[in-house]
Amino acid sequence: MIALLMDSLKGLLQERLADVRLPAVNQTVRAAPVVHLGWLPPPSLDAGPEAEAYPYVLLRWSAGQDEEGASLETVRIEVGVYGANAQAGQDVQEVQAYVLNLLARVRLVLRETRRIDGWELTLPMDSLLDEEAACPFGRASIVTTWRTPAPEQPQEEDFYGQDYGQDQQEQG
Repeated sequence: MIALLMDSLKGLLQERLADVRLPAVNQTVRAAPVVHLGWLPPPSLDAGPEAEAYPYVLLRWSAGQDEEGASLETVRIEVGVYGANAQAGQDVQEVQAYVLNLLARVRLVLRETRRIDGWELTLPMDSLLDEEAACPFGRASIVTTWRTPAPEQPQEEDFYGQDYGQDQQEQG
């Protein structure tokens, strides 16, 4: 069930972010963020650490909890952007604007959707800026919690009937 939630979130975000255009490393054209599950793809040998992945959205399951009647899953959604002008030292605020705009767009998509394949987004959502991201890269994350009703336990079938054995007791 968690895999279905993750796959559905990936499809939703890919579809709804397809029109977002952000600078990409070593490219002259802007690109939509690529949505990944779990981890970013490994970089090629000629790129810096994870640099090829920008811009991206990363979906990462981080925790689960079962309670009476429901299951809760925590999914961390990370966004990463690149600011080409910031790399040249021209505009470091560009990176912050890109990361905040992408973060706001993802939050809007989630608030508008709220239900995905039997899962419901619970509020509040927490958003965090990655203070360790060095310019020209910017990163932030959203911590989401999804709730689904617990599956019902199958009822044991009474193969023999409720009166089975009664006739044995009456004879004794």
